[in-house]
Amino acid sequence: MRFRWFGLALASTSFLMSLLLRVFWGELTPFLLKRGVSGSVIGLVGSVFFIGYVIAQLIGGVLADRLGTGFIMGIGLIISGFLNTLYGVLPLSTWVPLSIPIGFFAGFVYAPSVKIIRELFSDILEKAMGIYTIAWALPFMISALIVPPLARISINLVFYVVSLITIASGAVDLVVFRRMSEVRAESVIRALGALRNINVMLIGVGGFFILYMNWVIAYWLYDYLVSSGLGIIYASLAFTLFTIAGLVAMPLSGHLAYRIGAKTMLLMDIVVYSLSGVAIAIMPRMPYALILAVLLGVGRFVTTPMQSSLIAVSVDRKFVSTATAAANTLWQLSGILAPYMTYLLASMYGTKISIVLSSLMLLISLIPYSLVRIR
Repeated sequence: MRFRWFGLALASTSFLMSLLLRVFWGELTPFLLKRGVSGSVIGLVGSVFFIGYVIAQLIGGVLADRLGTGFIMGIGLIISGFLNTLYGVLPLSTWVPLSIPIGFFAGFVYAPSVKIIRELFSDILEKAMGIYTIAWALPFMISALIVPPLARISINLVFYVVSLITIASGAVDLVVFRRMSEVRAESVIRALGALRNINVMLIGVGGFFILYMNWVIAYWLYDYLVSSGLGIIYASLAFTLFTIAGLVAMPLSGHLAYRIGAKTMLLMDIVVYSLSGVAIAIMPRMPYALILAVLLGVGRFVTTPMQSSLIAVSVDRKFVSTATAAANTLWQLSGILAPYMTYLLASMYGTKISIVLSSLMLLISLIPYSLVRIR
């Protein structure tokens, strides 16, 4: 009993670290721009990260079902953490290609971590997912709190600190989840059979539009709030409130979904997410920005446990890593497009319009999610 709660905390922490490798760029962007790094380079770093991340999804999912969750998660975090240190060593011209392998190895974490939760908490899956997916919110808070002060000292220090804690988390995974790595492996062919599940594909398509908006927020909303007149202090406060709202909403949504169903909860939340995204783009000033940041945090983070719960109950529990990886492959394709496309749209029409359009695109996800059939 105690181990499963510790396992939940560690799986959530591991996923948190794979997210932090992407999220910290949002708070770092204003400092990089002041140092002369172009917005196109920053956008490309985010986009090509997801090329590696998407490629890794099925590979990591199948390997986790074959070789074990702890081994794959640990190796992924250790290697991606080490590679992240190279941003502080190598010249700017290498940053874009370097982001591909970092994304690749970071992509080994999500699917195995969901499988761990599915194995440990099959009796109260929605509630456990509500706690696990706090990992989606914490990187934004951690990034908002540590990146600005570290970046004022040295931009390279940001890279090194993020890398160190990522490597440490991976090392703990290798030790703690070692026994789970010894579970007898299933056939890869049988595991890949999960890809034919229509629910997996519907959740994957719906999640594409949700994740697109997620990365627009991660990479560009902070800088938009700063440049709109809030300044770094109030923009950081807005992101802190955004994260706190998510931290509170995710476990509560898990309990509510346990009663009304994850699908119903998700459909309601998508509407909240879309409308709050439009509103904060139109009114990025005090005090509205702080209030809307709370609503945006609820909308953004509640989608995560609901998606994870839906995918976890769509296939045989033995192949959850592969099924999750399949859906997440479609989700993360949005990450290839979102950072750079937002930059291009912002260059042509302004950041406000690009965020509004991304928010409205969320409503498209209501169609595939409404077609998901719960077993």
